[in-house]
Amino acid sequence: MRIALAGIDSSRPVRIARHIATLGSNGHRLTGIATEGRLPSAELQEVLPPDVSVVERPRDLIGLADAVLEFGRAAVDRTARVLPLLDAGLPVLVDKPLALTRDAAELLADRARRRGVALIADSGYRTAPALAAVLAGTGGDAGPEQLLSISGPADPGSPWGGLAFYGSHHAQILQELRPDALAKTESLEVRRGMGGEISAQVGERVQLRFTDPAGSDGFAVTIGDRTVPLAPAPDYLERLIDHFLAECTAPRHDDGWRRRLVDPVALLERISGGLLRLP
Repeated sequence: MRIALAGIDSSRPVRIARHIATLGSNGHRLTGIATEGRLPSAELQEVLPPDVSVVERPRDLIGLADAVLEFGRAAVDRTARVLPLLDAGLPVLVDKPLALTRDAAELLADRARRRGVALIADSGYRTAPALAAVLAGTGGDAGPEQLLSISGPADPGSPWGGLAFYGSHHAQILQELRPDALAKTESLEVRRGMGGEISAQVGERVQLRFTDPAGSDGFAVTIGDRTVPLAPAPDYLERLIDHFLAECTAPRHDDGWRRRLVDPVALLERISGGLLRLP
């Protein structure tokens, strides 16, 4: 399969190119990158195939690839970047977040379903080893009767997507543990606390804490009186790419797939809206 990369403004392109190079025996190869006016770093140039096509925009990859990895940081431009690719029948793996509004996420999911192609936008925290241990459970810790808190850094002023840029991790972790908590019918109260912390009370038994990115706090889940630190698996990105490439051969378009894409975006949109209304 011909694979293209859109967006080279993050730390991931070198790692992505190296991983795709290991998949040659499976018929996969990197055939194009969209740079959007940026010069590929020396490290990236070293790992790119000599015959890779370098183009300006993601839409310029149409005809050069059979699947696209869209890893540009600017989430506000995500729909404009991804929609032409889906319209052209290209499956797309999207970095966080998929979109900034429910409507945009619904549009992308609907277009992928209509075109019959894969669309995935998963956080590495979905497959964090410690989260898997929580999900495996010991005595039903993650049950809805327990108080649940998910904490981790997120910057409401991020130029790449505001609170959603890292807050998408919080929402996807919550979806893994309690998917029903992301429903529109759940009550929501957003507060601004000391030290730049923002919290969102979702329903009666879920709290999301968005801590200062400049601080030392990482991601953690607290259930009842037990706190579990979270970190993505060291090879989470490689696993995500492998899963996406497998999904390309038999795309999933059921309601569970749609909710997996749309519900975290919708919750972050509600929280960001609540934050804007604070004094």
